[in-house]
Amino acid sequence: MVQTITLKRSSYESAKISVKRGSLYSFEVIEKLKKLEFEEILKFMEENGFKDPIDTSYLAYEGFYLIEVVLNKYLSQMYGDVLASASIPNRKFLDNYYLKYQIHNLMVVVRCTLAKEKDITPYLIGDNRRQEKYLKAFEMPLEDGIMYLSKKLKFNEIEVLEAFKKGLFELENYLYARYYEHLFKDTLKFNNRDEKNFRNFIRTYVDILNSRAFLKLKVDGIEQIPFDEIFVEGGTENLEYFTVLIDKAHEDILLVFEKKFNKKIHSFGALDNLFNVHKEEGAMMFKQVSFGSPFYVLRFFFELEKQVSTLRYLLKAKYMKLSEAEISKLMEGN
Repeated sequence: MVQTITLKRSSYESAKISVKRGSLYSFEVIEKLKKLEFEEILKFMEENGFKDPIDTSYLAYEGFYLIEVVLNKYLSQMYGDVLASASIPNRKFLDNYYLKYQIHNLMVVVRCTLAKEKDITPYLIGDNRRQEKYLKAFEMPLEDGIMYLSKKLKFNEIEVLEAFKKGLFELENYLYARYYEHLFKDTLKFNNRDEKNFRNFIRTYVDILNSRAFLKLKVDGIEQIPFDEIFVEGGTENLEYFTVLIDKAHEDILLVFEKKFNKKIHSFGALDNLFNVHKEEGAMMFKQVSFGSPFYVLRFFFELEKQVSTLRYLLKAKYMKLSEAEISKLMEGN
């Protein structure tokens, strides 16, 4: 059932978000961190915004596990604070947006089970209450866990399981297809401009998702899995846009996508990078959102996710003792 969510303007909510934005690391701070060693970076972070995630994790984890648990706890705290202070209609919108992290957690359960990991806590996002169902699912046989989580997240359990049996790529694509359908399920009402920009941002993201899925199937053998089974509704391009490309050569398809996105696309990896480029463009777009708008939070979310991604790359590079040149190459474009 389609509902109209009338979002509320709130200077109070934007003021709280502004305080959190002020705690994010500037470009200059990140550049200084690049010159420090792994333990020195953690010490700086502990003294600047990451005290609780580090203090509660430092003795229990090490290496990559420590990096993941610290950053994911920090991300969970930030999101939890924003959701808790939002008004009821604005929170409904944010809960719809937050579903992507619940999908992330479901995929953590699947990947860690297949990899025979013993502890999934470092990879989960969300407070203890939000994590409970994923920890419970991790103790189950994998297919039972998938069915359990699918039901909890209100997905079609049978369809999710069928997607899983086709492969991890197909499962992830199916889940995110449902996510974007979920985002567009309700009609957002505020000032026409902000919700229109948000919708356009998501629609272009869906186009990238579909293009990436189509190209992968084209390379792997599109006859194995019909594209219409994993096509995501909600983008600017319909299914026919892609089906007419089925018989075209790989190079010709890349040229079509280059024209579509106005970016140089020379490989499948370039489409992966296009997600990051689009997110950067989204961050720039939402800088135009006025103070008090319910969409003001998206500007913060984009900046927050970029900081977490940057710190993840930097900490892992420092832990592996990569050279400055290797670190610069690894973090290029991030």
